[in-house]
Amino acid sequence: MFSAGLMVGLIILGSLCFVGLVLVYVSWRYVDYLESLMPRSEWVLANKRNFADAGLPGKVIRFGAVSMTLAFSKFSVRKGMANADDIKRFPRHVRTMLVCFLFFTYFVLGALLVANYLVRLAEGA
Repeated sequence: MFSAGLMVGLIILGSLCFVGLVLVYVSWRYVDYLESLMPRSEWVLANKRNFADAGLPGKVIRFGAVSMTLAFSKFSVRKGMANADDIKRFPRHVRTMLVCFLFFTYFVLGALLVANYLVRLAEGA
């Protein structure tokens, strides 16, 4: 009744919907708290200044900036975008959740690209 391709497609679509809903909710609810944990990080402060009046899309961008700063903390500190003390004092469990969510998002988008490639490959055969 269901083909394997359809099941994979539904799983990827469900994952994309889940990622989108979680991203919007967490951005809307917690971005100000997350930014308050990094008061001396230049990149976070600049994004807050630039996107404070941008509504929900601005909060999503600010959430992404905090997540990227934590995921690539050594690079961010070396380039002067983040304060090393802010990153060290950031709660470990919150940091782990943000970084895991960021890489789960990357994984789902990568799976979407691979599935798209495989569908096009199968159509051409």
